[in-house]
This record gives sequence, C-alpha cells and structure tokens, in this order.
Amino acid sequence: MVQYRGQIMPLINVGQVLHGNPADPALDEKHQTVQIVVYMHQGSNVGLLVERILDVVEERIDMQKTATRSGVLGLPSSRKR
Repeated sequence: MVQYRGQIMPLINVGQVLHGNPADPALDEKHQTVQIVVYMHQGSNVGLLVERILDVVEERIDMQKTATRSGVLGLPSSRKR
C-alpha cells in the first residue's frame, strides 16, 4: 500500500502474481525506487508493481472471458484500429 493522490492505493506485484517470484524484482536497492503502473479499477486506483516500464500508452481493450492459467482473468482480443 502507498499513499497516492490523497488515498491509500493497493500495490500488486505483477511478477509475483504471474510467475510466483518470491523476491521483489522491481525494487532498486541503491535508490529504493520502484516502477508502478497506476490504473483505475471499479472507481479506485490500483498500482501494478513492474520490473520496468518501456513505454506508456492509453488503450481500451476488449477482454475475452477465458484464460488458460491461474491468476489471469482473460486475454485481450485482437482488434484493428
């Protein structure tokens, strides 16, 4: 949890959830910084703790309701712009 824009925001370690990594790969020991992607879920902000951020874009996606592995809700469907 961290304070973000005046509210307490939960953090989800993406590497740990998807890959089961027990260590926190996003923590930079020297600078004590982390990379977080913030998104809104059901009216509340949620932080995704990631190893690194390459680029940021805003995109709306359509989700399929089937997933092939535990911890994943669905997969983005293909769509052309």
